Amino acid sequence: MYVSTLAEFIKALGGELEIRANFPEGPVRISNFRDRSIPDRTENS
Repeated sequence: MYVSTLAEFIKALGGELEIRANFPEGPVRISNFRDRSIPDRTENS
């Protein structure tokens, strides 16, 4: 399952997907996902 699909499912249920990495120094929210179904025109430049 793609993260974007999971996020859409959770959003449809009224929630919000949040992904965190937990380190000894504290948690870090991971938010730099992008939709891979939309071509990135900078990748092949």
